[in-house]
Amino acid sequence: MRWALCPAHELACEAAGAAVTDALRPQIEDANDEFWLSSAKETAGVNGKYYVGGRERSMAAPAKDANARAKLWDILEVQGGVQYPARI
Repeated sequence: MRWALCPAHELACEAAGAAVTDALRPQIEDANDEFWLSSAKETAGVNGKYYVGGRERSMAAPAKDANARAKLWDILEVQGGVQYPARI
């Protein structure tokens, strides 16, 4: 399911022109998930869920693997040059 662009995105696309609009439309449509999640009454107070196209989805198995998450966290701390006091 693809979302229609929100009014603010439509205005930005109109101002940018057709060539830019065609190039950016997929990224803007993908960003609509985040926009919807941040503003929808249906998701107020919801945490720890995964949404695609405005629908709740199951996470892939690697995302549920605690060892894989810890390894990724270690890699990101090294690459970012930052250590966090606690892991999520």
